[in-house]
Amino acid sequence: MNFKRVFMGAALATSLVVSLSATAEDETSNIDCSNTNLPGKDYVNSHPEFNKILFENDRIRTFEYTLEPGEKEGCHSHPDVLIYIAKGGTILSEFEQGDPAEFIEIEGEAKYIPAGGNHTSENISDEAIVLIITEFK
Repeated sequence: MNFKRVFMGAALATSLVVSLSATAEDETSNIDCSNTNLPGKDYVNSHPEFNKILFENDRIRTFEYTLEPGEKEGCHSHPDVLIYIAKGGTILSEFEQGDPAEFIEIEGEAKYIPAGGNHTSENISDEAIVLIITEFK
């Protein structure tokens, strides 16, 4: 595995973790998540238009996530996940707490992202983004 690709994947994952871990002192609130998929709700089943379950047991769930160009998900959160980028692109995320951020998903990379805060995701690329996501229960 190419060290540069591993390093870039780790850097992107770290930036996502930092963004998702905004502190309570941060008074910036860009989105309203009061009526959406908050922790404890099932993200995959509540957003079937973006997700196709590939495998599930009592410990993990693996699904294919597709976000078409210009599509935007409503506010949601995730448990710990392992992501494989099948088809890359750029995602713009807005956070309930903190500033918006762009994430460049590079095809062929994999990364671990711990559970995070409420956010939206929008595909600002010209092509679909496809991720294979494994959730840890």
